[in-house]
Amino acid sequence: MISIAIKEGMKRAVSNISTSEYESLETLAKLELRSVSSYIRQLIVNDIEKNKDKLKNEK
Repeated sequence: MISIAIKEGMKRAVSNISTSEYESLETLAKLELRSVSSYIRQLIVNDIEKNKDKLKNEK
């Protein structure tokens, strides 16, 4: 769903550029989305690691 939204939004925003430029922007958007997902995943992992000892002590 997010991919479709990105594609549709980009089509509207960049309707006057060439196909190769559009494909480059689409690839860039996908890479950015992966980067954000990866960053969020890493924050979660870091938080779990920080709190692992606290959780062990509480049990």
